[in-house]
Amino acid sequence: MLTLSQAIDIVNNRRNLAELKALQNLEKLREDKIFSQMEIELRQLSFEIAKREALNADLGDLKERFTDCEIQFKKKIQELGYTPKDIKPRYFCKRCGDKGFIDGKRCVCLENLILNSIKSNCGKLETDIDDFNKVDFDIFGDAYKKGYKNTYKQLHKYAEKFPDVIPYLLLMGSTGTGKSFMCSVVSNVMMKKGYTVLFLNSCELNELFLKYHLADIALKGDIIYPVYQCDLLVIDDLGMENIYKNVTVPYLYSLIINRRQKHTIITTNLSHSQIAERYDFRISSRLMDKNLTINVPVLGEDLRLKKR
Repeated sequence: MLTLSQAIDIVNNRRNLAELKALQNLEKLREDKIFSQMEIELRQLSFEIAKREALNADLGDLKERFTDCEIQFKKKIQELGYTPKDIKPRYFCKRCGDKGFIDGKRCVCLENLILNSIKSNCGKLETDIDDFNKVDFDIFGDAYKKGYKNTYKQLHKYAEKFPDVIPYLLLMGSTGTGKSFMCSVVSNVMMKKGYTVLFLNSCELNELFLKYHLADIALKGDIIYPVYQCDLLVIDDLGMENIYKNVTVPYLYSLIINRRQKHTIITTNLSHSQIAERYDFRISSRLMDKNLTINVPVLGEDLRLKKR
């Protein structure tokens, strides 16, 4: 898993490579004397315009001369086999220009580097579908098709209103009813819209809790930060993980409490009473609170058995 400093190094390397490539192209063009003279003339005109504007002096025909020179400059670039874009850095991230931060906050590109690093160790989403209109309802039996359509309609509405939705969404249903698939679609839609998404099954999340619990104090932040700060966290199959004493329950409770300003989707085969029995009433009470959680029952047959 990438640490924050490693992710920043990757972003910095992207910026350095983009700027180096642009500089190399520019140096190659400067070998042409006419191009070099045009570049100097453009720079001088730009400086003179800026100076006169600062002094509120008359610009005369400076701007017209600058425009004409710029047109000829671009034509010369093309004559030499390049384009004007070739002498400007082509940054990987257009939002931050490969700086990794915007107004002191981490850019989505930096967040996604860290999150994708975690995701690469957590298996893949169940589908690449990133549009609710592409979901095929013919795979569902006639008895449950209407119910599934209503569930996906709720999820579609959730995605459209995001992030103006309440903090938690709980999908409850039997094994194999397609909850993980649904969450994969929601995750893809959110990432397509530019939000940071972390999809973990409960076992993977539990292992992160344990890793955090055992880590040196200096490393703890890098381990747990993405789980707390991603725009959308998906915890799949809550109840399938082992219960580690002094780890699973307290850290899960802390996570739920601290993500009240973010958004979390949880899928589980457990009922509310089973959640309270397995974890803590403080956890189950929040997942039953209508002001904090949207509860979505998922009714249907075991789709895995049906496929077999």
